[in-house]
Amino acid sequence: MNPVPTITIQTLKDMRDNNDDFVLIDVREKDEWEFCRLHNAEFVPLSNFAALIDKYDRNKNYAILCKAGGRSASATEYMLRNGFKNVVNVAGGITAWATEIDKSVPTY
Repeated sequence: MNPVPTITIQTLKDMRDNNDDFVLIDVREKDEWEFCRLHNAEFVPLSNFAALIDKYDRNKNYAILCKAGGRSASATEYMLRNGFKNVVNVAGGITAWATEIDKSVPTY
């Protein structure tokens, strides 16, 4: 398997700060999502990802987030295999966001 396109947590921050046109999808599970989340992220848990992702436009830009980057890499690969054109994995996930960008986001 080829590595999926990946961005750093700083690039995600820059994209948000610049109001870039993209959808941030968080693939963590419900208990994780309820514990902490990023503003404007959309909740599409990996456990139900294939059933929920079809409602999204395959031509839009997406950044995929999880706790540390592993599950989001799987989701990114799935989207690319299924016709989505512009999808990137966020390396480090919400843990990196909480430690490098916004220390007010709780970690677990």
